[in-house]
Amino acid sequence: MIFPRERAVYEHLNTSFTQLDAMLNELKADLFSGYVRLTARDYDGLVLLDGGHVLNAIEEAKSRRRTGVKALDGTLAKSRERDGMISVFQLSTEMTQLLADLSSSQVLYKDLTSDLTSLDRLIASLRSRRHTGFIDVQIPGRHETATIFLREGDVLEATLSRQGNISDGPKVLDELIRLAASDGALFTVHSAQVAPQETEAQPPQGPDRQEQLSVWLDILKAVETSVDTPTKPGTFVTALKRACIELADTYPFLDPFAAEFEYRDGQIRYDGQAPAADLNQGLSRCLAQCVRALTGQPALKDLPARLSSAVGGLKKRHGARMAEYGLTEALPDVFGA
Repeated sequence: MIFPRERAVYEHLNTSFTQLDAMLNELKADLFSGYVRLTARDYDGLVLLDGGHVLNAIEEAKSRRRTGVKALDGTLAKSRERDGMISVFQLSTEMTQLLADLSSSQVLYKDLTSDLTSLDRLIASLRSRRHTGFIDVQIPGRHETATIFLREGDVLEATLSRQGNISDGPKVLDELIRLAASDGALFTVHSAQVAPQETEAQPPQGPDRQEQLSVWLDILKAVETSVDTPTKPGTFVTALKRACIELADTYPFLDPFAAEFEYRDGQIRYDGQAPAADLNQGLSRCLAQCVRALTGQPALKDLPARLSSAVGGLKKRHGARMAEYGLTEALPDVFGA
């Protein structure tokens, strides 16, 4: 995460001549909103304030990371050592509170490539879900990184690190969208971790759902083998993810940003509550769209024929199920009788 720097109040004050305790008291009197950052060798400490009051603190030292009171105490203790550097940046109250909420976050989707979705489409998807969190952006060809911060789906800020220099503001987001489209990018979506609330307990997945997922696992593994053997590992999974994104408006459980369905490393994970018929229809259409797209590749011109000969065992084991799931209609040349 690259923290925004809307307005620098102080920069690079040496801890040998600066008392962090006194500075925090001064900022409290000024009703300051923003953050104080202490950096040293293998150390980074951050104190977030809103209206002069400490909202949260984050401390990273080598492989250790902690937040809250212990992080504040650790940062204050570190400030009493020599040769640390203190900087102070003023932010809006809304941005400061968001950063405090993001001190604990979880990865929702990791290393999504711009080949699968554009940055503006990703932001639009997160906006529709009123997502609170941030997107880490990597532009590998340029060795540039960026962070886009969202609150309830709205972009609050975007920051870009380029050759050690950090810039932020509305123009940064426009530039990131352009760079991701022209140079390619990797996106990792993080979600703010909120305290769990008491909700009505969901019934565990019953044997029917487990059997359904088991059949789909067999089907996807068979198709994956037929696709990846003449190409390279990961070809099928990438195409499947792209098809999921394209159909997510119709079948929301396929949206990778909803994190309900995933096929990866020969395993299916499904945490959604869609009816069995909807899940079957969505996956059937997704697989059909995936196969059509892959057939256009030179190495996979014979993919329908390869699949037809590869699914003999599937038909013997799951023939009735595949017809029930809609695969015989979605891919009649492959799964038809």
